[in-house]
Amino acid sequence: MKCWMHCNDPFSFRVDGAVREKYLELFKDRRFPASAMYVELHFSLTNDQELLELLADRVKNPDYDYIAKLSE
Repeated sequence: MKCWMHCNDPFSFRVDGAVREKYLELFKDRRFPASAMYVELHFSLTNDQELLELLADRVKNPDYDYIAKLSE
């Protein structure tokens, strides 16, 4: 069981590891958090149903605060 109090990165267990790594790669390419979110959302979808499912799933679609903290 993951713990909020003793984890080095308390947000890491909420987001899929592959998604987290994609954002880290985008930051290495000097992307800002907002543009990284845009790139990840718009280039990973093929239809409206996938967009709705992705937007509802915080494991695959972290909020802006998480992405901003990750970019620091």
